[in-house]
Amino acid sequence: MTQDSFADLDPRVRRHIASAIFNAEFFRIYYFIPHFPQDVRNSSHFQGFTEGILRTVNLFARALAAPADMREIFEEVDVVIPLRVAGEIQPRIAPIDITYLRQVLDMGEIVFACILSNDSTLAAAVDAIVAERPIPILHMSTETAFARVDVADKSLDPFRKYVAAVVEILRARGSGEPIVRAYDEIKQGQRRNPARALSLEKRNHNVTAPNELALEVANFAFRRERPINSTQDHNYVSAIARSFDAIANRRKQILKRQPFLESEMPYKAVVALPSVFALHHGPARSLKNPIAKADRDAIRKVIRYFVRGETFAMRGEDTDLLPALENRFCQFIIQMRSEELSAFTVAVAMYTVSCFAPALRLPPGVNKVREQLFKIGNCSRGNSPHRRFKLNKLVGLAEAQMLEVVPKELMSRITSLCDGRGSIKLLTDLPLEWIPINGVPLALRQDCSRIPVTPGNLFFGESCPHGKLVLNSLALDEVLIIRSFGKSDPIRGVLERAIRLFSADAGKDYPKYRFVDVENEQSLRAALNGFEGAIVIFDCHGHWGQRDDVGTLMIGGQPLDVWGLRGKAKIPPIVILGACDTHPLDGSHASVGNGMIACGALTVLATTLPIDVLKSSMFVARLLFRMKSYVEIHTQQLDRPLSWVRVISGMQRMTYVTEVLQELISPGGISLSEDARRKIGYQANNWINSGEPAWYERTVRFIASSADIERSRLNKLIAERAKITDCLKYVQLGNPDRIWIASKSMSVANRRLQSGSRQTLS
Repeated sequence: MTQDSFADLDPRVRRHIASAIFNAEFFRIYYFIPHFPQDVRNSSHFQGFTEGILRTVNLFARALAAPADMREIFEEVDVVIPLRVAGEIQPRIAPIDITYLRQVLDMGEIVFACILSNDSTLAAAVDAIVAERPIPILHMSTETAFARVDVADKSLDPFRKYVAAVVEILRARGSGEPIVRAYDEIKQGQRRNPARALSLEKRNHNVTAPNELALEVANFAFRRERPINSTQDHNYVSAIARSFDAIANRRKQILKRQPFLESEMPYKAVVALPSVFALHHGPARSLKNPIAKADRDAIRKVIRYFVRGETFAMRGEDTDLLPALENRFCQFIIQMRSEELSAFTVAVAMYTVSCFAPALRLPPGVNKVREQLFKIGNCSRGNSPHRRFKLNKLVGLAEAQMLEVVPKELMSRITSLCDGRGSIKLLTDLPLEWIPINGVPLALRQDCSRIPVTPGNLFFGESCPHGKLVLNSLALDEVLIIRSFGKSDPIRGVLERAIRLFSADAGKDYPKYRFVDVENEQSLRAALNGFEGAIVIFDCHGHWGQRDDVGTLMIGGQPLDVWGLRGKAKIPPIVILGACDTHPLDGSHASVGNGMIACGALTVLATTLPIDVLKSSMFVARLLFRMKSYVEIHTQQLDRPLSWVRVISGMQRMTYVTEVLQELISPGGISLSEDARRKIGYQANNWINSGEPAWYERTVRFIASSADIERSRLNKLIAERAKITDCLKYVQLGNPDRIWIASKSMSVANRRLQSGSRQTLS
């Protein structure tokens, strides 16, 4: 491709070609943080991190502060940060078992690699691997020695020297021409702009550290360092809010200058809440008798504080904990939890730094809603004739409890995010998607996806930054549906009938689908390994994992632990679980949804409670239609890339309207003709698909006028009958915000790049 042909292209095509070249992996600096082989059975007590993560947290923080790309070394930060906001350039940081490091370095197009170590034995092993490589590798370590760079060196000098050394080797070998040419063009560049001063104090506390690191990477300096006054909870809340605002305000300035970035950013903010394993919220487990009674009592107090603590600051009633802090057993537990929270904090920073997104850390008291979640789960699985009424009431109480515990300063900022644009990343084990925003659950106000925070290693691995997975819309045109029911099971054919109904009406505007019946793990693995598409749907029964149990899918009438599929079955990037309790809100961390993530899925649509088979089947059938029609309109006619998180979120909103109407017209409700319901649904869909922030309010007004009912009474009926609908039982797990369906111009750009020579264009 010549410069002239590039200049003649449509501006959108030029942008996507430039973006694709900027995203070329051979410009990346890959950061690897090795550890010894780990045994997950020896993971930490409260959250499930292995020692390999806990002992290297400082190295991950150091890698986040380093340049993500060869060109970042020579470019001003003001140029880099907008690209990070759009998700076009993100760090590549990964923990790795030292026994696989050599193999990983030989894979792909890794040209620039940096390995960080803080153990003398590991450092020596890294040195041996580095010595074998024909192209240099940068080794940064706390164990200083010849050919290693001190981790404490925060300057860009080691990276400048390292990149120069790699480029000269490539030049001498006559390879890596795009890299050599790019280096020659930018090597004189120096970051000359001084850090901009903030009227903000650096707190150096877990609750603000992710935002503070993101600001420092973006070339901001704090007025001074001052710890948070720990005597009052408000001090923590205020510090969190101010650090959040510092990033949010600067993102607004960036988007005001470059508004097109808004439609391409992976997410706009992070809401984080550390949690502990669900089993800790059950009855206290007895301790072994050899431990003295005084020690047992002290241990119980400390564990209870970590599990049931409500505020950031220690309250007056917690003062009886102070003597226990001197106990030798308790000091070990406190140290462990401190290390877990440090790992959690760095995982949050992976999101704030990689996309310059602000984070809100919620108070630990939000976790108390778990007690209400257990009641919701029990009610949902019960057979009371008043179950529907009770379930709506219990969910309403859970929403109110979360709303009461989240401080107003933080709640107002969550509400400010709900403008219909961009998505929110939730780092939590709780259904924060249910937090009411002006009376409507967060998941209906704003696109949301969630990374569960237990088990810790899975959470940390999912938080490590990766680039976008860009799919052509044709990748969604083939769907594998794995079905496993007994021949006499009455729900065996429900999904197939629903899909046939929709596909008959949609015709060519419906994706190709294929049902595969499986009877055991072997046939399941064969079906998955023989599929090359991007989406798999599971149509079967699910079994919830209680607080200390493993969730399973019923395959061939037998429970299957999907975690065992890891390394044996190829899992597509998108998994849809049309089964009950695949990520139960009152279950353990070992859910089916988490298991699918562990096996390689980028995102999983899972269920938090039992679901109605008819409603679930209609949801999936409508989703397949949306995948074809809505995606084609958005990416081809409107020529905009589309995030998968938006595809699912829009489907949830449209289904919510349908389910609310069904509940409202049931006995004792309102009267609406079939024609009126169709008009309401059609208009609501238009508002939802166009990104109208007030779609809910407009829909309620439309229903009220159509039914000739006061809005106050209508709102009361919705609260009583539809506080929890089946569509609100779904949760988007993993990173759907990393999956993008290519726009028309992006597809043209990719074809141009493949047919032309790879070169750096300005």
